[in-house]
Amino acid sequence: MPVELALKLKSLGFDDVFCFAVYNPIHNGYALQSGKYNSQYEITILAPLWQQAFDWFREKHNKHAIIYKIEISEGVYNWDWDIVVGNDEDEMEFDLPLCETYYEARLACLEKLIELTTQH
Repeated sequence: MPVELALKLKSLGFDDVFCFAVYNPIHNGYALQSGKYNSQYEITILAPLWQQAFDWFREKHNKHAIIYKIEISEGVYNWDWDIVVGNDEDEMEFDLPLCETYYEARLACLEKLIELTTQH
């Protein structure tokens, strides 16, 4: 996950999840961690797995990410994503172009989750 997104997650309160790595801007790099995150090091940024970030939004903010493949013409596929807020299964619609890869869709969806959570 890009460090810019990890930093935005930190500003939203993503600090109580065990992550296998942290990012230290002073050393400009990632380091593996073997124990529980120690929040006394304010400069350290948790480096979550993508799934950990999506799980956190679901558990803490009741925002559910859905990433799926759609056929745009016979044998040609692209990726799209939606966000469901709450338990009523009402999807939030975003007028965004389809993504060519799963990874682009995952990034766009996480960026939108961060934006929506920052607004509230």
